[in-house]
Amino acid sequence: MNSVRKANRFLVSWIAIVTFFSYSAYFFPKAIKIFFIAPVGLFVFSIIFYVSLVFLRRPKIESFAEIRYIIMLLIVLSMGLLYTNAPNYGFEKILVLYTWIVLFFIYGNIIVNNFELFVNVSLLCGIVFLLLLLSRFGDPISFFKSMQGETLRLGYEMDTGMNSGLNPIWSARYLGYIFLLLLLIVREKPHNLLLYGYMLALFLYIVTAGSKGPVIALFGGCLVFFANEKTSVNIKTIFYIVLVIALLILMLNAIDFFSSQFFIDRFSSKTTSGEEREGLMDVAFHYFGAFSFLFGTGTGNFGYLIYHRDVREYPHNIVVELYIENGIFAIIILVLMYVSVLKNFRMIFKSTKLRMLFAMFIYFGMNSMFSGDLLGNEYFFIFFMLFHFEKLMILKTQQLDLQLEQFNSVSPAYLNK
Repeated sequence: MNSVRKANRFLVSWIAIVTFFSYSAYFFPKAIKIFFIAPVGLFVFSIIFYVSLVFLRRPKIESFAEIRYIIMLLIVLSMGLLYTNAPNYGFEKILVLYTWIVLFFIYGNIIVNNFELFVNVSLLCGIVFLLLLLSRFGDPISFFKSMQGETLRLGYEMDTGMNSGLNPIWSARYLGYIFLLLLLIVREKPHNLLLYGYMLALFLYIVTAGSKGPVIALFGGCLVFFANEKTSVNIKTIFYIVLVIALLILMLNAIDFFSSQFFIDRFSSKTTSGEEREGLMDVAFHYFGAFSFLFGTGTGNFGYLIYHRDVREYPHNIVVELYIENGIFAIIILVLMYVSVLKNFRMIFKSTKLRMLFAMFIYFGMNSMFSGDLLGNEYFFIFFMLFHFEKLMILKTQQLDLQLEQFNSVSPAYLNK
């Protein structure tokens, strides 16, 4: 039994490190990138680790009722391959997304049972990520002052002004993820100034990425994490969040953020990428007809509609993407996923861990409305599963407590007979 616990702790650390590598592979040699990023290879190595570390004992894999929505989506996406004009991208999308889903489904129960370790390892990885950013781009304030809009921002080399391979949007998404995890530690150690310095560095680098999605989603995730059953407490929480935002605005103003053309271009409707994405969404809604409405134009077909070839292109909005490629049935499944989580809103007040998983689900869900495609928003589906795994544990614990309470109330009467 002790060996199994050690194996589980190792696997939790492993999956947190793999998450780090999937966002930071740009900093490492090509061989390491292939090893850690290729989802199929990652899956195979993870299974080998699992089997070997538990000494060939059969893994105990638990499930939950809401997994049916993930299965239903897989069916709809697979059906979309039958009539798509972009089968290569469509198949890649399904393969990558569901490899991550299966991997975290196998590990889901282990992760939520060792969530504190998962958080601590992730935060250590976040520190390494910050150090890598610092070594390549310099400190966030100095780097911000040197930025020149699209030609020089996070992910662009200072000497060439060219994209260096680091995806600034993905980086911002990972930084926001680490920021939210830090809230768990801050609640326990509210007077630790190093933690606030860590969070400030994360936020400043998020700003230098120039992506609206992670910034907006971060505030949404924070608001959810600090939510409370009492309205008065929620109002107080909103007040503090607004106060923090005001302080951040003053700080950004001190480093000439609001006079920067970078801010005007990236955080306004006039940004080039914003106009481009609006155009992509317009394309999506130009396709009508009963079949397209019900089943879409085919999985991965969005790029074909624009370029007339099998290419990875997407509208940077998961709702629009699913609608144009897989129709209203895919949207219904997505809505059911949200409903299955939101209907448990009151339960999150009983568990800090569940509240964090809920905040992560909201964070990655909001991000999916601004950037990425299905395979680029895998953590939306991952935290959907982790939330339901934790919810299932809470329900089982409540049921066990109720049984013990009933047993204790019956036992004295039985012994007196």
